[in-house]
Amino acid sequence: MICGGLCLPKWSADGLFLYVTTTLDPTSAGRTLVLPIPPGHGLPDLLEGGIGVDASDEMPGVRVIRQGQFAPGPGPEIYAFAKSEFVGNLFRIPLH
Repeated sequence: MICGGLCLPKWSADGLFLYVTTTLDPTSAGRTLVLPIPPGHGLPDLLEGGIGVDASDEMPGVRVIRQGQFAPGPGPEIYAFAKSEFVGNLFRIPLH
């Protein structure tokens, strides 16, 4: 079992890392754990019951990316994500 609850796992292109998005709340940026894969293993060493919300504190070598919706790059330091910002009209101009 990879996750004890709802999550979204992704493999890196070279198979050296497993990216697990643990925060799937659409109102937040999200949170993704980057788990290194030991040589000769298919999965990282997981806790019993899978990955929980606070897994980064319990597992050695885990990195945290503060994005849920992203595209992994060649390594855990490089990734792409979309960022949007709304800037509306701050002033009302009367049209007489």
